[in-house]
Amino acid sequence: MSNKDSARLCEEIIHEHFGPVTAKVASVLLHHGRLNFPLLLRLTGLRSRVASLAVLILVQHNLLWHFTSTDEGEMLELAWEEVLYRLRFGRYIDLAHKTLGEAAAEVVSLILDHGKLRLPDIIDHLASRDSKKQKLYKNAVFTLLDSRYLKPTTGRAHNSPCDFLIDFEEKEKAANKSVLSAKQLRELKERARIELGKLIEKEAQSGLKRKDDEAMNGKSKKRQKVDEDMINEEAYLRVNYSKYDILIRNQLIENAASQRHNHFAGIVLRATLLATLPKQLGMSDVRTDPATLNSIVQALPENTHLAGVSSAEKSSQAALTKEYVNILCSMDNPTSVGRESAFMSYIGGISSGKVSVELEIIGKRLKRRVLEGVVREKWGDEGVRIVRILIDKGKLSEDHVSKISMMHKKDVQPLLVALSAASIIAQQEVPRGTERTPSKTFYLWYIDLPQTYSVLLASFYKTLGNIIARRREEEGKVRVVLDKKERSEAAASANAEATLGRAEREALKEWEERKERLGVLQRRMEECVFVLKDMGAAE
Repeated sequence: MSNKDSARLCEEIIHEHFGPVTAKVASVLLHHGRLNFPLLLRLTGLRSRVASLAVLILVQHNLLWHFTSTDEGEMLELAWEEVLYRLRFGRYIDLAHKTLGEAAAEVVSLILDHGKLRLPDIIDHLASRDSKKQKLYKNAVFTLLDSRYLKPTTGRAHNSPCDFLIDFEEKEKAANKSVLSAKQLRELKERARIELGKLIEKEAQSGLKRKDDEAMNGKSKKRQKVDEDMINEEAYLRVNYSKYDILIRNQLIENAASQRHNHFAGIVLRATLLATLPKQLGMSDVRTDPATLNSIVQALPENTHLAGVSSAEKSSQAALTKEYVNILCSMDNPTSVGRESAFMSYIGGISSGKVSVELEIIGKRLKRRVLEGVVREKWGDEGVRIVRILIDKGKLSEDHVSKISMMHKKDVQPLLVALSAASIIAQQEVPRGTERTPSKTFYLWYIDLPQTYSVLLASFYKTLGNIIARRREEEGKVRVVLDKKERSEAAASANAEATLGRAEREALKEWEERKERLGVLQRRMEECVFVLKDMGAAE
């Protein structure tokens, strides 16, 4: 469920992408929860036609769930997590270009602009009369669908997953007239989640359909294998955000390995992730599927020569790859500390030659790095030392924290109070006896990582909302100059800026500099949000 800061961020995003009217409808849904249309009209104060158009825009862009209730009619609910994905749209297009080429990037950009489209609509927008381009874009759409970068959307996708789970549980309870035990309720919830997963998987396969047998007759077996699937032109296609999030996660993991070891270690880890990429279907994976050393060597970029780990003058690429794999698996430190700091692990022992990337362990480390970065920025290295001690040792009194950190008590006390005020750490009271007086009570400090991460995430949401609002405010100050420049460009002027005065050019230059700085800050915040929200399991 969204909180105050995430709701404000969603409002700013929708205002930036769709304008103030749609943002007003979204704001009411965010703050009041699920509403029917008459109540939405009353709370927004908009005319029925205007509100209907705003609702249609949100539905078209997969931002609004609607569900028909027998008691209250059709209910509307904003999918706030879908709104937050819109911050990464630019990165999704860039990843599509790097991974599958320019045509795929154009298709992804078009679908992101329109929310969802059918194949004929995509072809009409990109290549309505050029037969060669039509074939190019059809192949791009097929590749995107086959690789799960696009997915079909159905009417069920516009219903909240919680509604499906609740309906499934109610039907099962109605069929079973006896009172269910706690264990049976847990099993029922698990079956509901499994059924929802099967339904989503079935919908994902509806984008491609098999050709008729008559159409396949007369073709060679090799040709039949290529043409056995075709795109379902009646299916509406949308971007599969989770697949692009996997690519972003893999980039962050590669960068972490390069910073921890060296550039070549990052290349080997990237090759391992690339070898298992087709089987990486979600962000909830604990580890990747096993990859053999041969598949890792084959996935290495061309003209890549690994170096820096073998004492032999001439070592083969496979031998050097194995050395780097051993380093990434922390084979030189076979302790619990070494396993916690490893990027990969052997499956079935080192003799098997198969390794997996430990996604959950790496995600936990990246989360802690974000936490330590925030603490270091505000309270210095001493604050980071205290946080690390509380994570490793658990609940400690102030005296024990002072002793383990080798800091004076007068220096530890204000740091503990400041960290507690920022909700980074918490305090637990343990009375010595039945009396709960302060003099007869132990005060233990500890850190609850899920709670701490949620506090940091809320602060990052607030910062992102401030950045978007600040950019809109700064743009409003030079709106007249920007409009004048756009009119000059529309008139096919050779140099649009030459038509501006000196003061206008200086104002435009200052705006571009502010926009660039705000963009850099926004990308940093987005990366921190991605790590805390999407990577690793709850600790």
